[in-house]
Amino acid sequence: MRIIITILLCVLIPVCVQANDAAVETAAGGLQLRNEKRISIAKERLYIGKQPIGRDPSGLPNLQNKYRVSVEYEFMNESSKDVTTEVAFPLPHFRYVYEDLISDRKVGGFKVEVDGRAQPYETVVRAIAKGRDVTDLLGGYGIGIETFGNYDIPSSEPGQYQVERLPPKAQARLKAAGAIDDVLAPDWAVSITYHWKQTLPAGKVVRVRHEYDAIPGFSYGYDPSEYLSSLKGGCFKSELTLGLRTAQKLAQNPEYNVPIRAEWVKYILTTAKTWKRPIRDFELVVEAPEGNFVSFCWDGKVEKLSNSRFRATAKDFVPKRELLIYFLSIDSEP
Repeated sequence: MRIIITILLCVLIPVCVQANDAAVETAAGGLQLRNEKRISIAKERLYIGKQPIGRDPSGLPNLQNKYRVSVEYEFMNESSKDVTTEVAFPLPHFRYVYEDLISDRKVGGFKVEVDGRAQPYETVVRAIAKGRDVTDLLGGYGIGIETFGNYDIPSSEPGQYQVERLPPKAQARLKAAGAIDDVLAPDWAVSITYHWKQTLPAGKVVRVRHEYDAIPGFSYGYDPSEYLSSLKGGCFKSELTLGLRTAQKLAQNPEYNVPIRAEWVKYILTTAKTWKRPIRDFELVVEAPEGNFVSFCWDGKVEKLSNSRFRATAKDFVPKRELLIYFLSIDSEP
């Protein structure tokens, strides 16, 4: 039901590195039903906000800014009978990425409320390799799926990678299944789904709210025109290029080449196809700290509520693509 909201958030970075470094993200999206066409969405309120958490102990900008996503729905059972169905919130698969500077790609702080009360839910974690489920295979050897077997450990802690501690026959079996590569590195994808059973009474509205901390992807570059052209799906305007150039000049230090930084979060909107369409009343609010530049594609008017908040609305909304939102900023400190 959700357009993938990819929020590219630009945050300050104080080191000079090559443009277009690793760009990875964990996308997340809307609630799914199993083709339940008796239920419609009367209202949806989606908020995505960047919440910086400062600098690390060394004084460098903290790479793991928080990106809070909260969604409020009003579901309407338009049939004459109560409907009980399984509601699922799936995360797209994610893998271990060598160049990734964000070590933990699990969505944090996931919460669900139904009509104002906390809703218990179950979490299913699976490992996928070569299109097959290898969860039991890895689990049988005691390999942590979400942690990729503690693969990315400091060199000062030898022996912590769980696969290396296995006997050669076990390693060969994992390799044959596609779970690890030729150098024993993890090669499986992680699939996480939150789900619960939900009853929607006939002819009544049920209000569901869920929230979580999304995980951003990131990249950075130096020349605004070249850099923006390398980023996909942001609907960048010429004013943004000019604004980034101006911000670079204001932050310029003779001994420091000022980079542009982007971070993003994807939010999946197109799962709305599992519900009776369209979404009657849809609102998106995007918020970022002042000094960030925001850009995303939207078929319609986007209101600027303040220097840090933007709103897009739609009536009878049928998502046809995923939503991608970019937040860009300039590093002002060497």
